[in-house]
Amino acid sequence: MSNRTDVTSRTFADLEQLLADLLSDVPDSRFLWCTAGTGFDTHVERCEGLLLGGASAPGFLSEPGGQCTLTQTRVLGLPAGECDPLESWVPVLESVSLSEQSLLVVTDEIDATVLKTLLINVHRETISCCVIGAGGLADISAFLKSGEMAKSGPAIVKQLPLIDRVSIRRAASVIFSGEEQELEGAMSPVELIHVGGSDVHDQTRRLEFMRCAIRDEDVRQGHAQ
Repeated sequence: MSNRTDVTSRTFADLEQLLADLLSDVPDSRFLWCTAGTGFDTHVERCEGLLLGGASAPGFLSEPGGQCTLTQTRVLGLPAGECDPLESWVPVLESVSLSEQSLLVVTDEIDATVLKTLLINVHRETISCCVIGAGGLADISAFLKSGEMAKSGPAIVKQLPLIDRVSIRRAASVIFSGEEQELEGAMSPVELIHVGGSDVHDQTRRLEFMRCAIRDEDVRQGHAQ
């Protein structure tokens, strides 16, 4: 990934202008993402990412600006309507917790009891996890493991693709490239904004502002119904 542009970070007006410029250069707002930069200035990188659907519940979005970031994450894809019963999930969740890795569940339909159990464990910080929709933006066949949890139990966790980083919000999610070779054909160019600031407090305010501005654009464009 290479720097695409540099912007001096002093006021929110610069972020507003940056967002306006980027929106004219991408298919829609789901191709825009932001993170805390390591420097004082804000800059933008064009990355490759796998775009998927957004979070299945607000309880997963605990970061300022309504976002969630998972690292060292196992990805489990489930076809809609084929969610394993809750008892099949227990050993899998225990295995994920012991591995100190995260779990990303990709499905357009999940059992309400399973979803509630995952949320409870996330709030208790027993596991790091998020459930997102497939979104129809990419092929998730490489992630599908339907019907295998009951047979494999904890062993299935080591069979799941391991990704370095995924960012999630209500309207969309993005798995950044470089983790799984079989996903390269499904990648799309996305813009990653590294938000800087004059100090950590200023950077936090600016990052939250940018995430909220992109979230508002998601709503305006009809991606966060």
